[in-house]
Formats: sequence, structure tokens, C-alpha cells
Amino acid sequence: MVWHQEEQVLQLVRDRIGVLTLYYTTTGSVRWIAPQLIALSPHCSCDLDLVALQDYLYCAFVPGERTL
Repeated sequence: MVWHQEEQVLQLVRDRIGVLTLYYTTTGSVRWIAPQLIALSPHCSCDLDLVALQDYLYCAFVPGERTL
């Protein structure tokens, strides 16, 4: 994470190859960031978005604002 004090912007970065995954969630005005998905489970819904799952199975990715 890189915090730019003057611009009041937080940038999240990962490794160049993309081996390490970075997970985040936005719940209201709070942002939770973690290297493992299990760490975010208390802070987000565990409900599965079936439309997003269908998109993933058809397209091999989830387009737009949706997420599984």
C-alpha cells in the first residue's frame, strides 16, 4: 500500500507477476484490505451472486461491477 499524503489517495499494489492476490471490500465508507480472503469474511456478505457466477462460467471472468 502506498499513501499519498498531499493527494489523500491510497494505492494498492501487488507483485509484478500477479502471484500474490490482493482482496478488498467496500462496506459503506470503510475499506478492508487483506492478502487472504478469509480475513475479509467478517466484513463482507458471504451470499453468492448467481448472475455473477453464471457470467464467470460463460465468460471465464465477471464483467462490470459484479463479483462472486
